[in-house]
Amino acid sequence: AAFNRVVTLDASLQEISFMIGPLVLVTLATQIGAAEALAVTGVVWAAITIAFGLLPETRAVHGVARTATASILGPVRDRGVRTLVIVAVAMGFCIGATELGVVTVAESHGARGYIGVLYGMWSLGSLAGGLFAMRHATGDPVGRTAMLLVVVGTATALLALAPGPVVLGVLLLLAGIANAPLFGTLYTVMADIAPRNVATEAYSLQTAGL
Repeated sequence: AAFNRVVTLDASLQEISFMIGPLVLVTLATQIGAAEALAVTGVVWAAITIAFGLLPETRAVHGVARTATASILGPVRDRGVRTLVIVAVAMGFCIGATELGVVTVAESHGARGYIGVLYGMWSLGSLAGGLFAMRHATGDPVGRTAMLLVVVGTATALLALAPGPVVLGVLLLLAGIANAPLFGTLYTVMADIAPRNVATEAYSLQTAGL
């Protein structure tokens, strides 16, 4: 339960950047151009990644040594890891479809300037849901994952019913509530089932699938 709270907090705090990021990017794009804004984003992202890699806390982490018989296939040999990667790919489709749908609805209603706000509503719901889930973590992450997958899938489908940006914003706020809790449970399940000597690769596959 404690690990689930930590990873849920991590997933929740990421939503702050998801709320601020689109607004900053759109502002930069209107001021200096879209290509230039993307270039600035890439440079900043690279700099932050390097800074994170150089932190003493990051460099102090040591994983489990590989065994001499470790397969080149790594974590994908594990059926549970493969299942979670498939789930991550499905989540990626939900998120990608939602992101494209937001742009489509906003542009079709002459509200392109509110795209960042709509994304922010989605992330705000996820942040609130994650902080709430932290206080109500249970010892059954698999059961919570199954339930949250149903909630996220249903909520994503309901977004298609939005007649315009205002209703879409409300639905996005509600749809986001289960996102961070779901990522928290997915990370927790992966920690429980991934072989220890390829845990880093297992998490990387999960993120890549998403």
